[in-house]
Amino acid sequence: DEVGTPMEVGVKLLKDLAPEGAPQEVISAESKVNNQGNRQDIIEFAYQWKFDEAMARQIGRKKFQLHCKALVTIARGKQFLILIASEEPRWEFRGDDYRSVIDTFKLLY
Repeated sequence: DEVGTPMEVGVKLLKDLAPEGAPQEVISAESKVNNQGNRQDIIEFAYQWKFDEAMARQIGRKKFQLHCKALVTIARGKQFLILIASEEPRWEFRGDDYRSVIDTFKLLY
């Protein structure tokens, strides 16, 4: 495809979303075709960044690790992005719920 492999899409997405210089990784990247015949790339990724000074004082820590899962699709000539994110420790408890949201998403038009 002209947008690249699912992994290439994941790398581009992470480059757009994560702060420059942040430690980051694409955990998984897969592609599916929905009932309308549209490709859907499902990308799971994580990155680490720092809170600003005020937030760090309020929360009591300086860094956070964000775990994300995204669905990227193109339909009717438009790109759609569904993104779910939470801090890494919470992903352990809510990750299955988040996966369910991504896996059952349907674009109605």
